[in-house]
Amino acid sequence: EGASTLTQQVVKDAFLSQHKSIGRKAQEAYLSYRLEQEYSKDDIFQVYLNKIYYSDGVTGIKAAAKYYFNKDLKDLNLAEEAYLAGLPQVPNNYNIYDHPKAAEDRKNTVLYLMHYHKRITDKQWEDAKKIDLKANLVNRTPEERQNIDTNQDSEYNSYVNFVKSELMNNKAFKDENLGNVLQSGIKIYTNMDKDVQKTLQNDVDNGSFYKNKDQQVGATILDSKTGGLVAISGGRDFKDVVNRNQATDPHPTGSSLKPFLAYGPAIENMKWATNHAIQDESSYQVDGSTFRNYDTKSHGTVSIYDALRQSFNIPALKAW
Repeated sequence: EGASTLTQQVVKDAFLSQHKSIGRKAQEAYLSYRLEQEYSKDDIFQVYLNKIYYSDGVTGIKAAAKYYFNKDLKDLNLAEEAYLAGLPQVPNNYNIYDHPKAAEDRKNTVLYLMHYHKRITDKQWEDAKKIDLKANLVNRTPEERQNIDTNQDSEYNSYVNFVKSELMNNKAFKDENLGNVLQSGIKIYTNMDKDVQKTLQNDVDNGSFYKNKDQQVGATILDSKTGGLVAISGGRDFKDVVNRNQATDPHPTGSSLKPFLAYGPAIENMKWATNHAIQDESSYQVDGSTFRNYDTKSHGTVSIYDALRQSFNIPALKAW
């Protein structure tokens, strides 16, 4: 890619994908020129600070101050400011949780440059060098650091789980650790509609729709024009990546075939109406095999509409 100006970096992070091509470089140059015509250097620098990556899935200087030191920007000491200023150059290599010595060295390098360029006094330099970055560092377990989305709303767990699965099935990340991939600064774009996703998961979690707590359901909603995944639910009270995903895990076809193999052909070929009546039974034999309804009961005369709605097996077998 070659060297980039700060404005070009802002353009890449805010407006363009990471795809490398001559056309994209031309877009980058044009948008950089337009950005510098419309905004001051201070404004562009502020956007840069809000877009830059700080390791562990953290983006933006304000979020980084909270993540590492649990402080607002105005409350950081000079050593912490120097560390955060130097971290984005190679964020994972200077991550204080993984490389504390490299983090201290980076802090001291930034302090030296600040002193060299007369941005801080001799005393400020000497005092800041003595500050141990770990003194105010937030204590985080490896699990907390990998689960950078632990505070996300639960309605989005199914979608996040699916994205993670797709990510790790991508040949570009073969044999990679999921946590390392998520912390690498990768950008992921999805077709999720947050409102639809939230509504779907809330409906799936609604216990009034089920006969007992063991019943499960999975659902996906696709954009009919693009095929994009708008929403997905992996099941009731879906938690995270370690749970079964009812929407993507393999399932026996079961009752989902009844409309296609039994009632659909009967409606099409025998002109049955949806109120066509069939006698339900507690058991039914076909070629020496005995079949029963899920509740082992007979429900008398039922319409094929009700038989399908309540997933009775015997009427479906008779129609087939």
